[in-house]
Amino acid sequence: MHHFLKTVLLSCALLALGAMPSQSAESLRCVSAANPSGTWYIGMGAVGKAYTNMNPGTDVTMLPGGGATNAPRLASRAADMGVAENSMLNAFKTGLEPYKAPTPTGIATVANLWDRINYQIVSPVSSPVKDLRDLKTMKNVNIGVGSTGGSTEKIFRNILKEYGITYDDIKKNGGKVVTNGFDDIANMVKDGQIDVFVWIGPGEAWFIVDVSGSVPLKFLSIEPGIAKKVAAILGCNVGTLPAEFYKGKVGPDVTTLWDTNAIIVRDNLDEESAYRLTQAIIEGRDDIALANPAWNSIDPAKAWQGVVYPLHPGAVRYYKEKGYMN
Repeated sequence: MHHFLKTVLLSCALLALGAMPSQSAESLRCVSAANPSGTWYIGMGAVGKAYTNMNPGTDVTMLPGGGATNAPRLASRAADMGVAENSMLNAFKTGLEPYKAPTPTGIATVANLWDRINYQIVSPVSSPVKDLRDLKTMKNVNIGVGSTGGSTEKIFRNILKEYGITYDDIKKNGGKVVTNGFDDIANMVKDGQIDVFVWIGPGEAWFIVDVSGSVPLKFLSIEPGIAKKVAAILGCNVGTLPAEFYKGKVGPDVTTLWDTNAIIVRDNLDEESAYRLTQAIIEGRDDIALANPAWNSIDPAKAWQGVVYPLHPGAVRYYKEKGYMN
């Protein structure tokens, strides 16, 4: 009798355990870029699709974002995942401008993309600006830098600082610092209202391609010594802009800065969701690269390395289970 009761109780316990739902992934809120045609928005949309395809019943909500705002929104729990340049993450973590204080916690990494995003300094051929030093004294020069505090603007301000140039110098000489969106800046270049404009991102920028169709362009180089100083401050790299960009308009030996992106999450995201997001990025990388070719760099053997914020435990579990990480 006792044996029978034990058997029944054990069977009931096993049935109850089997009826319990297995741990599942959460729906996620994703911050990427403000412009739906931008590479971040497209790339993170593909990441979201890979995640929902592998986890039926989940959703990924795309929220507007940007280089300077994505990390703070994750740290404040206003979003669950996003993308950011590693140099901007370094600034956020250590309290470099545009941030006012260090934020050493609140964010975790799931994948370092090891892509290459290039800083591009562009000027119409008709512009009198031939060298960045011209911005110190040349009259009535207008520059387009994108939103204040964004990655593009922040880097350019630091470059100018090493040249001994400030925005006030440009304004005192009758010039303007234009902080409109890049679509607006493109139209202003076409109308002859911008002398120098800048951008950081992978490959060829959509708006520069658009402008180059009607406006002859030249690409300005950063002096190598200054490039090294800025790279050391911001935590990025020095290189040359690919000469073949924009149908060969770049030409050889244009010294610039370059960076990489990482996909990040809030550090209190549950482990299972972080595991499955990492899985979606790695196992869905071919489809992600079809949407955003710049992210064909995703390499599971390297995606866990070189991160600014530590890996999420769910990401660690994935990389170790699959043998990518010791």
